[in-house]
Amino acid sequence: MLGIGRCTFVKTNERLDKDKATEISDGTKENIKRWNKADVLLYEHFNQTLWQRIEREGKDFYDDLTNFRRMKQELKSKCFEDKPSKQLMYGNKYAKGFTLRSDLSSDLKQKCESMTRTENNYLAYLRKKRVAKISRYSSRNTK
Repeated sequence: MLGIGRCTFVKTNERLDKDKATEISDGTKENIKRWNKADVLLYEHFNQTLWQRIEREGKDFYDDLTNFRRMKQELKSKCFEDKPSKQLMYGNKYAKGFTLRSDLSSDLKQKCESMTRTENNYLAYLRKKRVAKISRYSSRNTK
């Protein structure tokens, strides 16, 4: 089982405030629900299941949640400068970004960088890691 510290994250790909959608009309909301009926049914099922489990867990769940949020905030403070930045996503679209602190140890820097990778960068990282593993395996087995 993963410890709670292994599950910390930061919100990525968050739109800049100026690019966030304004209020959606009720009619549009209903159309979206109708167009995505299967997704809505799945969401409703798992949302109901989640709240049932949380209720069974009781106060311990909320204690763990408070602890998790504290750990997440501490990690953000350790990793990132407290100033906004923008990250180019594609074309001329930007998302909220992060500026790594300059005084990070190499281990902490690696962890902080891993939390802010975009999907494409993370996929490239995983592919590179996989190729290295295959190369090591191949070199051991071809001797």
